[in-house]
Amino acid sequence: MAREPEGKDAAGVAPIAGRRCRGSPTRAGALTGCRGPPLLLLCLAVCWLVGAGAHADFSILDEAQVLASQMRRLAAEELGVVTMQRIFNSFVYTEKISNGESEVQQLAKKIREKFNRYLDVVNRNKQVVEASYTAHLTSPLTAIQDCCTIPPSMMEFDGNFNTNVSRTISCDRLSTTVNSRAFNPGRDLNSVLADNLKSNPGIKWQYFSSEEGVFTVFPAHKFRCKGSYEHRSRPIYVSTVRPQSKHIVVILDHGAAVTDTQLQIAKDAAQVILSAIDEHDKISMLTVADTVRTCSLDQCYKTFLSPATSETKRKMSTFVSSVKSLDSPTQHALGFQKAFQLIRSTSNNTKFHANTDMVIIYLSAGITSKDSSEEDKKATLRVINEENSLLNNSVMILTYALMNGR
Repeated sequence: MAREPEGKDAAGVAPIAGRRCRGSPTRAGALTGCRGPPLLLLCLAVCWLVGAGAHADFSILDEAQVLASQMRRLAAEELGVVTMQRIFNSFVYTEKISNGESEVQQLAKKIREKFNRYLDVVNRNKQVVEASYTAHLTSPLTAIQDCCTIPPSMMEFDGNFNTNVSRTISCDRLSTTVNSRAFNPGRDLNSVLADNLKSNPGIKWQYFSSEEGVFTVFPAHKFRCKGSYEHRSRPIYVSTVRPQSKHIVVILDHGAAVTDTQLQIAKDAAQVILSAIDEHDKISMLTVADTVRTCSLDQCYKTFLSPATSETKRKMSTFVSSVKSLDSPTQHALGFQKAFQLIRSTSNNTKFHANTDMVIIYLSAGITSKDSSEEDKKATLRVINEENSLLNNSVMILTYALMNGR
């Protein structure tokens, strides 16, 4: 009677993992000078075991025991399992009794201290900015240090920032629409920002952003130098100016009255809106011509606003990019009706906060069909009035006319 093989656990060790090689790779990529059974021999052994099953005097249990023995040898000699276990067994272990409540309190204390240090940094920056603005009213502070014109000799690589920086100065990126006399406290901030970094090495970038279009960053480095930079459409600025959650529906008119140029302007504007929101906001993108269309990449988009996660924004960006002009007249009322339905269904099915901004952004040429009656035109205003009243007239409607430049 055949015996049960010993060391079944050893049979689970892959032989190839235990091969230890010396030398360098050959041109084919294989390593030369390997000890242990070659892979080819192992394959032949397995094939032999399968083929030998045809013989009546063959015992697969006996052969499995031989294979298990080889596996144990590989584990011990090639992988060093026994040696490693002996080392772990030689360690001196002591039992530690954990006091969960005490450890949580210690953790909370460290987190609180860390946040307090960062709040102190922000407050110091705030005080300097306020003092500089008071001085600006009588003696304008407008000096600019362009991030894209800093001489390389002023910067050196810093591993904390993973780029070349200057730890002594800040630099600016300006909006294309910024006024030449806009308040810029960057030069007054240099010393306090540098002191903040010295006393709190864990701090990364420090920023100043203004409504006028000035963006200052410390330490100075080559920052977004390809093309213009508009910080006021970035999530960090938008969420600071309007920290409450935003429920937004963007409607793109792509009917017959919209030219290709106008549609491209609308699509670019929609992409800017997508880039300006974050996961605390909810968003939907609609297109309207003869019918209303939603993003088809997710069925949820047809019924509710979606949290503006990176995945949602990616899908909706793809949807916006694919919009084409149609020859049919635009049914403006249908677009607004669907937008209000999405906002209402989302409000009814989620925990709603009273200070949530609810916004419909309509990007349209604003032209109705020549054949439409005055009643059709009034229908749009009637839909807006009726639907908004169901939400206590709390939805802001922002309309942007699409026009060709002349």
